[in-house]
Amino acid sequence: MLHLNSEYRTYKSPLKIEHIRTGSAFYFYGADDPQKLKSNKVSDIIGVWYEEAANVKSAEVFDQANPTFIRNKSPYVNDVKVFYSYNPPKNPYDWINEWIENKSNDSQYFIDHSTYLDDELGFTTQQTMDLINSYKENDYDYYCYLYLGEAIGLGTSVYNIKLFQPVQNVGDLPDDDHIVMLRFSADIGHSVSATTVGCYGITYKRRVVLLDTYYYSPDGKAHKLAPSELAPQIHDFGQKMQHKYPWPTENNLKYLIPEHQKYQWDEKTLQLDKPEVVYH
Repeated sequence: MLHLNSEYRTYKSPLKIEHIRTGSAFYFYGADDPQKLKSNKVSDIIGVWYEEAANVKSAEVFDQANPTFIRNKSPYVNDVKVFYSYNPPKNPYDWINEWIENKSNDSQYFIDHSTYLDDELGFTTQQTMDLINSYKENDYDYYCYLYLGEAIGLGTSVYNIKLFQPVQNVGDLPDDDHIVMLRFSADIGHSVSATTVGCYGITYKRRVVLLDTYYYSPDGKAHKLAPSELAPQIHDFGQKMQHKYPWPTENNLKYLIPEHQKYQWDEKTLQLDKPEVVYH
């Protein structure tokens, strides 16, 4: 379109587009194996662009590959700019959605979110607009995901995770609510698998608050607790909880919500009599 074909040559090995007169080039890599990226031998780099960044395995790819490119910086620039472009996955707890959330307060990163609504040059044709509007009218959640780039969730969550609110201590409960009774649950594994006991507070406003947990795993232990040893520990945990609550205190629950966010129904089994749960 710009009549510049005569100014560039293309190569298959290595895969690149080179400007004939200056030797400047675009190099193309697959990002499936960070070890291959670490073997980069290109010098005078001014920029790196991860297109479809959500498709790499994890942020570890960036962590391993970026230093290789940065240390081969061109002397004509102050630093190597690194770009990440992608469409956000549906799952809000997908690694890249959580990664970008963690970078939102990092001054080294500039985060931009754009959609077809930001098109000021008319790239979006009327036919495309008609298609977008049909999704908007008939499947609003899917429209939000596909055209607004929102992480709407998979629709396969085992729990409504929005109902899970972190409570660091019972003093965080609203002033008009308080714990009125305790309840316990137990998943006992003895010497074969892990044992978990949960202590729950039932509040005046019918909330259920997980106050604390007891956990024992025999994995990797030379001496595994026998039932006669495990039972007293569980009993002592219950007694401790009876004396500890309802007074505000620290607890052992920092893993509860992050772990439950990863439990989802396997989409392939949703229509079966016994849907299966997968852990992401």
